[in-house]
Amino acid sequence: MFALLNRLRGMHGYFDPILALFAGFIIGFLAHSWYAFFVTVALVWAGNSFGWGDWFGAILEGKGKPNPYTEGKSNGVQWLAEKIANSDADWFLHVKVALLIRGAYRAAFLLPLACWFGFGALVAFVFLTPCLLASLYIGKYTTTLWNFKYMSDAWEHSEVWYGVGMWIAIYLVGA
Repeated sequence: MFALLNRLRGMHGYFDPILALFAGFIIGFLAHSWYAFFVTVALVWAGNSFGWGDWFGAILEGKGKPNPYTEGKSNGVQWLAEKIANSDADWFLHVKVALLIRGAYRAAFLLPLACWFGFGALVAFVFLTPCLLASLYIGKYTTTLWNFKYMSDAWEHSEVWYGVGMWIAIYLVGA
């Protein structure tokens, strides 16, 4: 379900709030839990931010550092990634660090649940943080295995795999 919804969200970003509520109701209904509803809405809608196109391009297509480099400036990801790994010294290391930070930004919406649900939310945070970066590599690989009309390139494949990762994270919170 999350794989499909994350792919739809990728195709039609302006539907984020609608898809978040739809996914929240489905997951909340299946889990018989309001917390699952709120976590789902937070992950799909509130956890979204802009600023990853150049980083996706670097991983999926081997693109070098763009000029000007503006990705992630509005949400602070670029600034923090630059402090950890200088983009001029090693662009691809910087990209991986930025995507890990971006994954942690979205996964951080799980942390308040640790107050109520303890260890499961912390495990889900640790799982979901590298999931965005991992989904890019998995998507790049699965593109060589199969393609569909609305899932024909590595970026689209990675959206599906990241959706699977979000579903696993939701499951871990409730475990």
